[in-house]
Amino acid sequence: MGSDEWAAIDWKAVEKMVYRLQTRIFKAKRRGDTKQVHRLQKLLMKSRSAKLLAVRRVTQDNTGKKTAGVDGVKSLQPQQRLDLVNDLYLTDKSKPTRRVMIPKPGTTEERPLGIPCMIERARQLLVKLALEAEWEAVLETNTYGFRTGRSAHDAIQAIFNGINFQPKYVLDADISKCFDKINQAALLNKLKTFPSLRRQIKAWLKSGVVLDGQLFPTTEGVPQGGTLSPLLALVALHGLEAAARGCIRQRQYLQRELCVCVYADDFVILHKSLDVVLRCKAAVEAWLQEMSLGLCCKNLGSPALVC
Repeated sequence: MGSDEWAAIDWKAVEKMVYRLQTRIFKAKRRGDTKQVHRLQKLLMKSRSAKLLAVRRVTQDNTGKKTAGVDGVKSLQPQQRLDLVNDLYLTDKSKPTRRVMIPKPGTTEERPLGIPCMIERARQLLVKLALEAEWEAVLETNTYGFRTGRSAHDAIQAIFNGINFQPKYVLDADISKCFDKINQAALLNKLKTFPSLRRQIKAWLKSGVVLDGQLFPTTEGVPQGGTLSPLLALVALHGLEAAARGCIRQRQYLQRELCVCVYADDFVILHKSLDVVLRCKAAVEAWLQEMSLGLCCKNLGSPALVC
């Protein structure tokens, strides 16, 4: 019965319903109508369409769908998916994530990956559907990575456009341990969301990690591997370009020549003046401290002139 019911779902209608609500959230945010944004987000997260879509994405569409969290669940049958849909609602609790260490590309180092259990993945994706629509309305234009419809090729094109007409100094920077070090309290304050959603996100941040059978507390950072984590990182880094531009805002002619491009936890600053690049770097470093973040020294070279 469950198999037939799941197979009979009209996914085009489901996606259309979710998209309509997301569009309304986006427009309300653009208008500055916070009350309406929160009302629509609550409506979306209570809708069966959004819950169905969240469950499908984490159990069928996601490439990591067969990686188990602390619950040991790797896959679900159709009836179990329907049961999961019925169990999706906000709480102020969360099961811990399972931590595994994976190789860091291009190095001999490893990085931690936090794998939530199945229900937390689905719940996080449900929240992501609501929050993403809000933040896409305000995220900076030259922010790439973790964003729907924006690829690495778009970031490359933005950089090319920045140096296409004249030589510029380029600072290529990497934010050190971005996911691991984000200040959780500062992030929650920056989200400015309604109380029940704030409590749920806080529960995820504070849920702890299980490594080799031991539970460790999580007092900082967001777990890499969670379905909501990339969006939370985007929120944490929102404003980086504005911080760079803020140090030269009194000089419009300098502003026009400045290009700042952010991709995930990396960014580049381009300008024809070396002094401006260094001033922007200092401004960004000071701004990052508000999130308890800093630049990775070993990956940070001196600005180079690119023609």
